[in-house]
Amino acid sequence: WRYWWEKDTEYSQHCATYAGLLEPGPTAELAKTIARHYNKAVIDVETNGHGIAVLSDLRDWSNKYMRVEIVKGQKTKQIGWLTTARTKPYMIKEVKKLLPLMDIHDIDTVSQLRNIRQNGEDFDSVGMDDLFMSMAIAAACRSGPQIKKGFVGQAGWKDNWAR
Repeated sequence: WRYWWEKDTEYSQHCATYAGLLEPGPTAELAKTIARHYNKAVIDVETNGHGIAVLSDLRDWSNKYMRVEIVKGQKTKQIGWLTTARTKPYMIKEVKKLLPLMDIHDIDTVSQLRNIRQNGEDFDSVGMDDLFMSMAIAAACRSGPQIKKGFVGQAGWKDNWAR
């Protein structure tokens, strides 16, 4: 699953969602194809688990998310987003901050947003949350100063948009 959106100063617009089970190589190729469609957009990959294998297939993509030290706001030399017990509250906070400013056009993402419950200082999911977590990673990565590109061109989808 991957989540893309356009960054604007006023709001964030949901652009595309892909949900499926692919091997790391095809996942990286699909991410590059979609990122090219969105003006060579930044690709942010979760570096936990299988994301490391995807990152190895993205070596030739120059516009990868470079991790930002959350407290200092400084870019590091590490590629990708690392979801941990320490970074998850930040991800949730970013979604909470951006949610009123977002246009989401995917009913599955909206459904998963409804599955998230606050439990004191923590958050729990009462159902599937893959799309929500993908959106949270995108929200956390979006907040950094390095994302400057988005879709430029005509609106609407064509049958061959991913080719």
